[in-house]
Amino acid sequence: MDEDLEKELKYWENRTRMSPNYAYAWSKKGEVLGDLGRFKEALVCYNKALQIEPISAHLWSKKGLTLAKSGSLEEALKSVDRALKMDSKNAEALSSKGFVLAKMGKVEEALEYYDKALRIDPKNADIIRAKKSLESKKENEKKLSLIEIVSSLAPVYGGKIKLDLLAKKVGCDKETLEDTIVDLCTKGRVSGWEIDALLGALKVTLKDAAENQPTSVKAPKTVSTNYSCFNCGTPIKTTDEKCSSCGFEIVRCRVCKLPISTEDEMETCINCEAEFHKSHLLAWIQKEGKCPNCGSELKEKWYTP
Repeated sequence: MDEDLEKELKYWENRTRMSPNYAYAWSKKGEVLGDLGRFKEALVCYNKALQIEPISAHLWSKKGLTLAKSGSLEEALKSVDRALKMDSKNAEALSSKGFVLAKMGKVEEALEYYDKALRIDPKNADIIRAKKSLESKKENEKKLSLIEIVSSLAPVYGGKIKLDLLAKKVGCDKETLEDTIVDLCTKGRVSGWEIDALLGALKVTLKDAAENQPTSVKAPKTVSTNYSCFNCGTPIKTTDEKCSSCGFEIVRCRVCKLPISTEDEMETCINCEAEFHKSHLLAWIQKEGKCPNCGSELKEKWYTP
């Protein structure tokens, strides 16, 4: 992958030397440098391009993305806002602002901007993927946050936890809270009298909880053999790269390399955002204990049950 990017970089370096006033060449060079993680050099290229075309919403948007990836979030926000002042209905700029806001931890605002972008360009595969990835992260983070909150509140509330009130406090439904409490108790994440306090709220014993608790890796649905587009459900072939109906890039499992269909359960690595058939990923983790794509260690608590 890096070898291909290096070849592409050489091409655009030659173009900028031959045509130093060609904004598009500077922009493409900046894009490749960004893909290589060389953000400072990429920003130099975008600045060169903006000197030539200072009123390009596209260039300000790309510069904003690169600033965000380099960690300069406030500057990134200024850059994408400048792009939107030039063109408030630019899907690329709206999506870029969503990305910057997500980096700033403003998830709800970020999702709003992704929605605005999709109203303008509803078949944009990159924007659809970015939104789904952010939604998946949001759910995973909510679950981890819930576990931490319930654990910390156990000694405070003792055996007098009122589940309805606590569920409202932590922002989930009662059923999710009950599942979390059982998960905490059966997997040893709380100990001693805290277990009695939490299970007392459910009016069950640890034995009952353990018997009713699913195994640490649930058995997901069987993976489909009749493939369909994960975005719109249109039937597809295993060799298709994009859906012929909606133009969405075919989502593939990084374990089996086959398409993930609408009816399949999908799971995403919380670290690298790679996508998998849930059954394939969990089977892999049981054996290897790490993501098959990025190699990062994955604990039981990360996945969405």
